[in-house]
Amino acid sequence: MLKYRDNGIMRHSFFSRWERAFSLVEIVVYIALFSILSVVVTRALISSAQTFNRLRIARDVNDSAIDVMERLTREIRNAKSVDLSSSNFISSPSNVVLNTTDAAGAPMTVEFFVATSSIHVRENGVDKGPLTSGKTSVDTFRLYLINNTNSSAIKIELFLFGRRGPIEKQEVYYDTVVLRDAY
Repeated sequence: MLKYRDNGIMRHSFFSRWERAFSLVEIVVYIALFSILSVVVTRALISSAQTFNRLRIARDVNDSAIDVMERLTREIRNAKSVDLSSSNFISSPSNVVLNTTDAAGAPMTVEFFVATSSIHVRENGVDKGPLTSGKTSVDTFRLYLINNTNSSAIKIELFLFGRRGPIEKQEVYYDTVVLRDAY
């Protein structure tokens, strides 16, 4: 039995020590609410991490496609002609050797080819390295030569694949580029 003062009067309370504790029902309710909240927060974190990885993969694939397509387009447009004996069209992986000139006007060759699942560029026989990032791979790189009496063009098909853990993404890119110096 505890004694405490209330307005100067001494009172005895038999249950006062139990009034400060939680009941078993309250504890079970708090644990259930905490468990539900933990599950919701954990699922939200996992979902946001997966979404972030999907966005990173999409960015990697798109950045590689932009690098490859812009470089191919620029080099094809500026090319004088296509070296048909060294180029391989229609099959995948294709390669193309372009006869062009450098900034000083000297003749040079530029070759695009697939090696170790990435597209490389070779200038005058020297490999300048990959155009695609290390996080993407080339599934298909197919080129088609289109000739007519007035001009030449190259149709490009590019299938890029990216993966981060269990999440993967494949994108397909197409373009047709006319050799400006060929007509």
